[in-house]
Amino acid sequence: MSTTEVINPATGAVFTTVPSLDVARTDAAIERAAKAFEGWRAVAPGDRARLLRRFAAVVEEHLEELARLEVRNAGHTIGNARWEAGNVRDVLNYYAGAPERLSGRQIPVAGGVDVTFHEPLGVVGIIVPWNFPMPIAGWGFAPALAAGNTVVLKPAELTPLTAIRLGELALDAGLPEGVFQVLPGKGSVVGQRFVTHPAVRKVCFTGSTEVGKSIMAGCADQVKRVTLELGGKSANVIFADADLEKAAAAAPGAVFDNAGQDCCARSRLLVEASVYDKFLALLEPAVRKFRVLDPSDDLSEMGPLISSGQRDTVAGFVTDADVAFRGDAPESDGWWFPPTVLLAGSTTAGPPGRGRGRRAAGLAESAVHPGGRRGRGHRRPAPARGRAVRAGVLTTYPIGVLKCSKAPARGAPGLREELTQIFAPSSTFGFGTRIRRNVRARMTP
Repeated sequence: MSTTEVINPATGAVFTTVPSLDVARTDAAIERAAKAFEGWRAVAPGDRARLLRRFAAVVEEHLEELARLEVRNAGHTIGNARWEAGNVRDVLNYYAGAPERLSGRQIPVAGGVDVTFHEPLGVVGIIVPWNFPMPIAGWGFAPALAAGNTVVLKPAELTPLTAIRLGELALDAGLPEGVFQVLPGKGSVVGQRFVTHPAVRKVCFTGSTEVGKSIMAGCADQVKRVTLELGGKSANVIFADADLEKAAAAAPGAVFDNAGQDCCARSRLLVEASVYDKFLALLEPAVRKFRVLDPSDDLSEMGPLISSGQRDTVAGFVTDADVAFRGDAPESDGWWFPPTVLLAGSTTAGPPGRGRGRRAAGLAESAVHPGGRRGRGHRRPAPARGRAVRAGVLTTYPIGVLKCSKAPARGAPGLREELTQIFAPSSTFGFGTRIRRNVRARMTP
């Protein structure tokens, strides 16, 4: 079996290897999951809930171990990593309350009753990215297991370690063999087999839009259910009536957290023109004092980028750009890059070999755009090259936010959806199906 080297992004050094599954081993794991499904779906709801609570308790017992593992594997700050491990525990506890609440509906029909049951799908394949390995894994496997499905999970090649450990802890907690399996390997092998294998009845993918589109097309071939969480490009919108000192103090954390490697990172700042210069002056000291340290240091606010390739991509955005100011980063081995602010005129800069104007998720910088104007009695953000403003809006007048959110076609397309459609899970969390059965019964006095 081939293996994949695991690198510590803070040092650039290989510190372990993990197996990289081929198609045959992937198929064998899927078949084990399919075999385990019949037994798992038959577990009484209360017993399934107890197993999930036990799983959460075991994660709690190993929280510091998981956090330290993530620091070493993903370069996350220890504070973030502890929260992420705790989030897995919390999500498991939350969905442990679900198995006993999967109630159907009874609808009166002529001559009888129409009864709806919620049934699990079967094997669910979950493909996890490298930027938040633990939380995104938990958001996938916890509801899937709660609904009675079995899970095969593929971690990112760069960050497989915490997922592998969670798979071990699931067995320690008493989950049956085959119910939750972690399959490290290449996306083109393991992930693609989730898409093409007929026993996998749903695929959950978090990652790039390009790969997501390919997965959607592949799942369509079998009319296979699919959930996609793809890339984003978010912004902070700073109005003149906002508390500029608080906004400037908060802005660095909004983008440089996790080294900017976050689809929710607010890597654009759209600032109303009348306060642009003042805001920029307040932002500079906040960026310069942002602490980029060894991620195992409790004082660290930002660690390294995930890989040398990611660092090269980020550096490419800064080449020939108009840098307003930047912070500091360790000058040591590893994939370090300082917090950097580019002025708005520089935002069309791009790395060598890529189209100008494009950005990578995980860009550790914050472009500042002066803009915004009054119109028809309310303020609205200036359009940023026609893109949606998926934003954190800072103003002392909430009505301004509401009016912006109700006008997506006027400079902020998509803002309303971002504000109102955070999560809209069904009662089976997207991991079940409704089975309707007509029951005809003679009604007698």
